[in-house]
Amino acid sequence: MSRQPGASIIIPTYNRKNSLRRTLASLAEQTLPVEQFEVIVVDDGSTDGTGDLAWDVFPFAVRYFCQKNAGATVARNTGAGQSSAEFLIFLDDDILPAPAMLAALVRDMANLGQVIALATLVCLADDLTVPFTRLYCRGAIFPGDMDTLTADGSLATDESFVHFNQCKTGVLGIRRVDFYKLNMFQDPTGGWPSWDDLDFGYRAYLQGFRLWRSAQAIAYHYDHSLRSLESSCARAERTGQSAARFLDRYPELMAHISTLQDKAPLSFAADRPKLLARKVLRSIVSSPPGVLAMRQLTRLLEKYRTDSLLLVLLYRWILSAYIYKGFRRGLRELARTKP
Repeated sequence: MSRQPGASIIIPTYNRKNSLRRTLASLAEQTLPVEQFEVIVVDDGSTDGTGDLAWDVFPFAVRYFCQKNAGATVARNTGAGQSSAEFLIFLDDDILPAPAMLAALVRDMANLGQVIALATLVCLADDLTVPFTRLYCRGAIFPGDMDTLTADGSLATDESFVHFNQCKTGVLGIRRVDFYKLNMFQDPTGGWPSWDDLDFGYRAYLQGFRLWRSAQAIAYHYDHSLRSLESSCARAERTGQSAARFLDRYPELMAHISTLQDKAPLSFAADRPKLLARKVLRSIVSSPPGVLAMRQLTRLLEKYRTDSLLLVLLYRWILSAYIYKGFRRGLRELARTKP
């Protein structure tokens, strides 16, 4: 290229060749001129032929690097190390940017100073006939977990500065100099899911950064774990398990992770009566008999009442039960490692 592009789009990937191809195709539709950005693909040891993609069919410059499998956190840092652009935009391989996304993020990073720029992420799936997938993508199960579209197709989210607990690495933009000022991404838990997004957002907050979510930078997230309730439960359990390690490093963040507050052990000295009652109820609902009963009722409603509010609540309680299960296991593992 005749000159250094202003932005590097860094995509970590692992065994998602077709998903990656779709993400790259969406980048070809961006309104930001192709000479103003490059794409850096960091292959985290894929075995599905990802490296055989025809990179030269895209109108923008693509640089491909392959590393030994070490996780997405390391892959993102590897990609950043290959860039000399002013702006870094990290993009997951299961996310499709709307045409104006890159232009909006670059504009916001240029105008807002010391910020982390986030996209508005809208959940989509290839198969919306699965009741769980459809309800989750509509934002019915965990309304605060994602950005959504209104009935007329417009965004239900305003542009705004957001709390550091909203930091998501799926689409994240930052000046390269600021990325290194914050000491890059880190893995606070020692494995996936690493909570590296909240870790990064918190460290940025402590250094005076603000998080900006742009309603103009829209992206569509094809979250593979939402293909079924079972796959989401497996992720929820692992998320809870790693959360124990994350909070061991940052105990002060428990107050900022609402989904974990009723899953911690009872503390008669510190918990208010309302929280004590929630914890007791959570332990009952999350018990093996409780989960079994909810799963059986869920299967019945999936056959006859897919529009039922009870089905939505059951999905929410089941996922919360698996987070509870993983979190408690993680706490027990930590206790065994401490004197």
